[in-house]
Amino acid sequence: MLSFYYLCERQIHRIRKVFLQKVLNQDMEWFDYNESGSISHKMTSGIEKIKDGFSDKIGVFILALSNLVIGVAYALYLHWKLALMMIAVAPLIILSLALSSMAIISASKKEAKNYSTAGSLAEEIISGIKTVIAFNGQLFEYDRYGKVLQKAQKIGIKKSMITGFFSGVYMAVLFGSIGLAFWYGTQLVFLKEIQPGTVLTVFWAVFLGALKVGYALPNLGIISNAKLAAGEIFSIIDKESNMDDSKNKKKKQKLENFEGKIEFRGVHFSYPSRHEHKILNGINFTVEPGQHIAFVGKSGCGKSTVFSLLSKFYHHNQGQIKIDDIVIGEIDENWLRSVIGIVSQSSVVFTDTVIENLRMGNPSASMEEIIKVCKMANAHEFIEKLPMGYDTVIGEGGVGLSGGQKQRVAIARALIKNPKILLLDEATSALDTESEAAVQEALDHAREGRTTITIAHRLSTVKKADCIYVFEKGYVVEAGTHSELLELKNHYWDLVKDQEIKCAEKHSPNDEIVEN
Repeated sequence: MLSFYYLCERQIHRIRKVFLQKVLNQDMEWFDYNESGSISHKMTSGIEKIKDGFSDKIGVFILALSNLVIGVAYALYLHWKLALMMIAVAPLIILSLALSSMAIISASKKEAKNYSTAGSLAEEIISGIKTVIAFNGQLFEYDRYGKVLQKAQKIGIKKSMITGFFSGVYMAVLFGSIGLAFWYGTQLVFLKEIQPGTVLTVFWAVFLGALKVGYALPNLGIISNAKLAAGEIFSIIDKESNMDDSKNKKKKQKLENFEGKIEFRGVHFSYPSRHEHKILNGINFTVEPGQHIAFVGKSGCGKSTVFSLLSKFYHHNQGQIKIDDIVIGEIDENWLRSVIGIVSQSSVVFTDTVIENLRMGNPSASMEEIIKVCKMANAHEFIEKLPMGYDTVIGEGGVGLSGGQKQRVAIARALIKNPKILLLDEATSALDTESEAAVQEALDHAREGRTTITIAHRLSTVKKADCIYVFEKGYVVEAGTHSELLELKNHYWDLVKDQEIKCAEKHSPNDEIVEN
């Protein structure tokens, strides 16, 4: 039995590593269809079910079946007529086992689905706990979670009843065969075909083997759960990513003497989960090496989608995207991401020290390089004030840092890569006015020598851009410098006026953004 535990631990360790590796290599389309809570549930509960089912439970079943086979063989050797009489009920036992197995597997699938949904819901509630408490929604979320759990509980009870019923059927058939064996054995003794001691030996040989199987029968549900969980886990492990260049037979390019030119020609795109809703409708633009351009427009008009396509999170549907005049599909995705620095509007900071969060951008970065980029991002001063400076462990999700501080850490993480292309998706939106001014100045210096695309909500941050592209419903409706677009008095003008009105309503003269 020890060997089963040893082999199981080794395999479970390997499965965990391979599973996470495969998840990390999946494309964004896969994540659109698979909730993070469901994935983490498989990673924890699913793999634990495999461990429970294939450690001692398999060993117990193999041992029980071995006892039965050896017992029946020995009984046949002693007196085949009596042994056959005892095992004549075997078809009934096999039928009951088959029916119970089918019913348990069916119930286990429904149970696992409901528990996975419950796990996703629990993760959603915990991650949004501040919102839940702010709206006094604890009881509401408790009831919502309870309803999902209740469905799983009902299925679990049904599964337990099925297991109990068929275990009872098995034992009833077994003891019925015992009565039949003793009756037939008595007849054989009267006919002097067998000795009483042989009757008992045949009986115990078959009975003990069958009894072992009976004791192992409740493990069938656990093994069925493990089999189901293994199917879900290995379906992910066996799935190849459409975006994984390592599996592509055609060698992808790593560009030498990379300059950072970007070109979009007639690009159309819709997300795989929403094919009917087009996000980009034939957009065109060119960014020359070292140039700074900006995207502006209302939320949902397709600005951030451009960044997703440049990072090869998705494939565009039509048109052409080129990097340094090379079609993006021919460029190695890992290399491309290594030369792109991106800061999103809701940056993620991981549970680790500040320095390790920064080294995600460049694992080989020296302390001097880290301090340099943190000063550029206006982050060095507040990091130094943390309890252990750069060695301070940041809590889960960046707890302990303000929104502005997390954003500045994210900016430093992007800059430490020394990227040739810099993508800023409302990178200063979470900062106060004072911090924004300092970081904006730092980003102005960071943009030197780099191709930069800025998505901005505050139009004051893009006034100095070489070209501003105005997006509306997936189209580029205007392009030009700040002053050129103001002269047109069209889409960009409307955005500026809307923002001026909002600033005036808030009585925030420092946020005014237009200078004619």
